[in-house]
Amino acid sequence: MSILQPDRSKTTSKLIDSNMSISIIGATGHLGHALVRHINELKLPVRVICRASSNAEYFRSIGLDVKRADLDDVKSLKNALSDSEYVIHLASKISVMPLARKELTRINVQGTKNVIEACNEAGVEKLIYVSSIQAISPGSGEKQIDEISEIDPYLTHDDYGFSKAEATLEVLQTAQSGKLKTSVLCPTGIIGPHDPGSSQIGKFLKVHIKYGTHAFVSGAYDFVDVRDVSIAVFNSITMGANGQHYLLSGSKVSVKEFLEYVCSLTNKKMPIIRIPNSVALLAGQTNGWMNKLIGRETYFTASSLRTLWSNSNISSRLAEKDLNFRSRSWQHSIKDQLNDLTKSSYP
Repeated sequence: MSILQPDRSKTTSKLIDSNMSISIIGATGHLGHALVRHINELKLPVRVICRASSNAEYFRSIGLDVKRADLDDVKSLKNALSDSEYVIHLASKISVMPLARKELTRINVQGTKNVIEACNEAGVEKLIYVSSIQAISPGSGEKQIDEISEIDPYLTHDDYGFSKAEATLEVLQTAQSGKLKTSVLCPTGIIGPHDPGSSQIGKFLKVHIKYGTHAFVSGAYDFVDVRDVSIAVFNSITMGANGQHYLLSGSKVSVKEFLEYVCSLTNKKMPIIRIPNSVALLAGQTNGWMNKLIGRETYFTASSLRTLWSNSNISSRLAEKDLNFRSRSWQHSIKDQLNDLTKSSYP
């Protein structure tokens, strides 16, 4: 089957200044690696800011400036951001574990407040914050989710969504105060190549390649390619409206459809057992709490299941208009991610 791809010849901003100073906070994850590649291909200088414990060898190997800072330490952030015009804040903790609000608030909310303070003290011109679709209220039924949809922490699915909604509001309110220009991007589930092994989908695919998948649940989710998100993030530097948030969606895919395609690529048998929702929910609750007790992260929880069963009718029309956002097919994204996983050279 031939899958048409969007024309990407006009997707990158023409307002590129070769002297612009860009710093990325939290570049060691999936999106960070893809974004650095995109900016590098444009032959623009970029500074990577990450924790002392993060592996930054890849960035050093391609000649990038690497600074160490911590989201808990405003002074270290300010020093790392010196001479930066534009800051892209990617650093975040993703968790669907029960009772995770305290840690998520510390990293995602207070950490973002610290970034805002550091940007103001360092004289940064604009902050780009990458939030999540989980920050947006899903509403009811299949009502379309767009930039008009409410951002209310108390209308989100879980502690992660709560923290991202609070952080998003902090960044948007900063723009209203006039102290710092900001734009916010809210991508759906990110897939595609250049994953150093940190993404949820990447971890699932690695396990699937080795052991296969033996059962599945109902539900669906919206997936977007990491390369398309990277282009939108970069374009938002010069094209994103001040104080505006943008939704970045790709394709809504059912769990069954997703697994069928992955199995066809990996020569694994499609599971025939579909776990009933009531059984899956009980298993997710039990698994979440058991892993919580032993201090281990898991992505099979009641929270993740509710996300699969919620509204994922998402519009990216505003991002398409303002940021030249285009989304390629999810099949190409997954195929590229699988190919990348089998030949990855990341440290």
